[in-house]
Amino acid sequence: MIAKIKKHKIVTVTILICILLFVACWLFYHHFIMGFIPEELENIDARRAQILYKTDHRELLKECRKIISMYRNEFEQSSKEKTKSENVIEGPGQIFHSSIRIKNMRILGLDTTWVDIYENFIVIEMGVSFYPVNVNAYAEGVRGQGDMKLLDGLWYNDKGFSQASNFRLYLEDLKSK
Repeated sequence: MIAKIKKHKIVTVTILICILLFVACWLFYHHFIMGFIPEELENIDARRAQILYKTDHRELLKECRKIISMYRNEFEQSSKEKTKSENVIEGPGQIFHSSIRIKNMRILGLDTTWVDIYENFIVIEMGVSFYPVNVNAYAEGVRGQGDMKLLDGLWYNDKGFSQASNFRLYLEDLKSK
C-alpha cells in the first residue's frame, strides 16, 4: 500500500515537473527568441484600424511597387550568382531565391514590425511573431492572394480570420474606434 502511494506521488511530481518545464520553455521561446512583446499584442487593434481605415490603399500600393522596383536589380544579380537549388522559396507567381527583411521600416507612416521584400511582392508585417497581421503588395501584373482584398494587388492577412468565423464584422467595428 505504501509503495503504491509513493509510486503515485512520484508519477504526479514527474508530470508536474514536465508541465512546468514545458511552460518555462514556451515562455522563454516567445519572450527571448521570437520577440514576444505583450504591449504589441494589445496595440494590434490600433494597427488593424490604421492599415484598414486610416491608410490610403492606392498610395500604399504605389509606394510598395516603388520599393519592389528599387530592389529588383539586387534580386536579378543575386539570382545570377546562386544556383537554383539554393534557398528556393515558393512565392505567389514565381519562385524566389531570396528576400530582404528590414525591421521597423516606415512606409507611409505605418508602424511596422518588419518588411519582407521579394522580387514581385512585399510583406508589411504589423503583428507579432505568433500573431501575424500583415499586408501583401504585389508588383504590377502579379496576381495577389490573402485573406481580404483591399485593391487589385493589395491584400490584408490576419490570423483572426482563421480563429473566428465572424472576423470581418469585428474588423468593421474597428472603423468607429
